[in-house]
Amino acid sequence: MDSSFDIISDEEIQDIRSSLEEGESGTGKSTFVNAIRGMDDEQEGSAKTGVVETTKVPSPYVHPQYPSVTVWDLPGIGTPNFVADSYLQSVEFSRYDFFIILSSERFKQNDIDLAKAIQAMNMKF
Repeated sequence: MDSSFDIISDEEIQDIRSSLEEGESGTGKSTFVNAIRGMDDEQEGSAKTGVVETTKVPSPYVHPQYPSVTVWDLPGIGTPNFVADSYLQSVEFSRYDFFIILSSERFKQNDIDLAKAIQAMNMKF
């Protein structure tokens, strides 16, 4: 076995059983979902990627090597379909175990508001 890779323990898998990543539209969230699963964007079963708003509904993707780990690809916040004021309810924020906020540049107001909402729920990001 290649020693340059860390093996995820059963405890760590349990901790990240239902993870999620989110952020503004166009930040590479779907590409991140594919990368964390060891998949290319064009590979069968990968999250669909694009240059415009591509993810329209929260979509679960099971990790191919760790079937108890599900990574959720969420729509971007701050689009006409997912306005910031109702985003948390639209994507059922309380159903996830922890969050990864992705930003293509610096954190913007939507990112800050998401981080504050996650903290207010006593959840991790």
